[in-house]
Amino acid sequence: MGRRAHAIIRYDGPGLSQHEMDVHDLAPALLALGDVCKIANEVFNGQGTSLQVLVRADVEQKCFQLQIQLVQTLYEQLTVLLDDGTIQDAKNILEWLGIISGGSIIVGGGLFGLYKAITRNSDDALPVVAVKAEGGGIVYQVVGDGTTIVVPHRVHQLAQDPRMFPAVKRVLTPLTKDGYERLEFEYDGTITQYFSREEARRLIQTPDEAVQILDGTELVSTIKTQVRVRKAIYDGNAKWGVMYKKGIEARIAHEEWLRDFQHARIHVPPGSSLIVDLEERVRVDDKGEAIAEPVYTILHVYGVVPPPEQMTFGLSTD
Repeated sequence: MGRRAHAIIRYDGPGLSQHEMDVHDLAPALLALGDVCKIANEVFNGQGTSLQVLVRADVEQKCFQLQIQLVQTLYEQLTVLLDDGTIQDAKNILEWLGIISGGSIIVGGGLFGLYKAITRNSDDALPVVAVKAEGGGIVYQVVGDGTTIVVPHRVHQLAQDPRMFPAVKRVLTPLTKDGYERLEFEYDGTITQYFSREEARRLIQTPDEAVQILDGTELVSTIKTQVRVRKAIYDGNAKWGVMYKKGIEARIAHEEWLRDFQHARIHVPPGSSLIVDLEERVRVDDKGEAIAEPVYTILHVYGVVPPPEQMTFGLSTD
């Protein structure tokens, strides 16, 4: 027994107006898309089904457009489960991925929409945690900027697989090349998801570990303390290296102070310390034991403590 579903994937840009796409760009991206679909099928259905991902070129458009088709074969003894919703068929898989539309099933744009939202507001790699179940979905929080995203449980299942984010990034990699400007998914005449060149760049530059979804409870504490600067950031909002009990990395959320420092209105000589409000977030299991490394944010900088003056000792020649 087989189940089929199809959609259109379209790479667009001035370099593709002749319907030609470098095979070195196309082949890895299509293989990655196949991996994305097969991983999703495995996450939902285990060994209960096999999945083929087929493509067919459409040369009528002034871009590079392919029709992708998922062909899913169920083992005969399991076909009865499909009607009970135990097995996700090919169409549902594309809906949860956010490649095709399916009404309320892809609130938030599916998996592709989740990744797009995670990297929307910042060039920095901000870790993401699953906070709690709410209203039939899972609430995600972007640590550091407070953004919250609600996704269905099925999308949460996909995001938990560590293979998924690297595969999605490979699908978007052609947009880093000259002449490529946009990737679109289309279903039934409607664009269901797209990535601009800039959105693809931000997502691809985000480290894989930044979007690992962690289960458990998050404990948050804030302390006013002094940290010694090991590595200052003179441009952008990447994490500073500081000493707090041990060497840690912390993003500075005090934007006004950071802006003054980066415009040389505040000086932090080598070896200086900062007096700060330091926030620590750590995920713990039901026993209260940490299940991930703490995430630190400097919420407020009160002042700079210059390095201690070095004393020099002279030797008398008398």
